[in-house]
Amino acid sequence: MPRCTNSNATFGLAKGGLLTKERFCAMYAMSPSSDCALAQRRRGRQANMVCLVLPCLLVSAVPSRANQSEVRITAERDLRFGSFAVPSSGWREVTPAGAVSGSGIIAMPGATGPAQFTLTYDRGNNGQVRLNIQLQLILLPAPVVTQQGVVARLTGYQTDLPGAARVAAGQPVLVSLPDCRQRLCTVSFRVGGRLDLERTSGGGRIDVPIPMTVSVLSIR
Repeated sequence: MPRCTNSNATFGLAKGGLLTKERFCAMYAMSPSSDCALAQRRRGRQANMVCLVLPCLLVSAVPSRANQSEVRITAERDLRFGSFAVPSSGWREVTPAGAVSGSGIIAMPGATGPAQFTLTYDRGNNGQVRLNIQLQLILLPAPVVTQQGVVARLTGYQTDLPGAARVAAGQPVLVSLPDCRQRLCTVSFRVGGRLDLERTSGGGRIDVPIPMTVSVLSIR
């Protein structure tokens, strides 16, 4: 019977952007071809913008050794809040289905969408004995990030996992891997959230870590 004590952690980040009411921006760490860079060149002067990015970064597990089981998280897609202007304070929310809402912001063109992760259980061998695996996933509190006059808080998590539409930070979520008959068994899920922002001045790219852990509860 595989041991039930394996765990792994992943750290993610949230993506979005913030502009002033002028709808032009000077992005920090911007690409030369970005809309903001083009706008800056056309205007010949800077306006303030904050680009908030939460790409999902993976902390990889150690590769499996023979006959040693493990569970790991793989980040497949970023959580993207797009680009938007926030004169003073506001929020934007992206659901696991991709719906976008917000208040106190001025929406700008930019890609939005939920993050996607994959949980993988590696039994450590090529046995075909049927296993029913129960995992425990925990989305941990994201730190408050302050940069260039902007304070960013990720204040809510949402997932498309059964029974876990809205998840409080630190709340355990049960994930099932039924009828596992091969070495690697996986389940993918999407994560959305709400980003709250306060801006007093300046602008820049902000990365907000999203830590999460997974562990094996039981194997039958």
